[in-house]
Amino acid sequence: QLSKNITKIGNLVFSGYKWLRKVVISETVTSIGNSAFSSCPNLTEITIPSSVTYIGRRAFSDSKNLRINYSGSKSDFIKIQYYDIGINIIYCNDGELEL
Repeated sequence: QLSKNITKIGNLVFSGYKWLRKVVISETVTSIGNSAFSSCPNLTEITIPSSVTYIGRRAFSDSKNLRINYSGSKSDFIKIQYYDIGINIIYCNDGELEL
């Protein structure tokens, strides 16, 4: 679990980290930067809170077998500003959302 003092996850912050397996982002985070979690081969699950309003380009690219859980609804996720995040399906609290 990421610290509750964090409000933004910067560009490339966790890119290439082999030790990451599961990440729970705290409700204080509003922004996930470009390639923030890209190329994390062992990352299998990340939980994004509904407080996030921006997800950067290729934030999760090349992280194979990654499941992204979003704490809000599909209609909430669609309101997020995002660009080619590298994932095609988001698991929201009201079902799957194909991007």
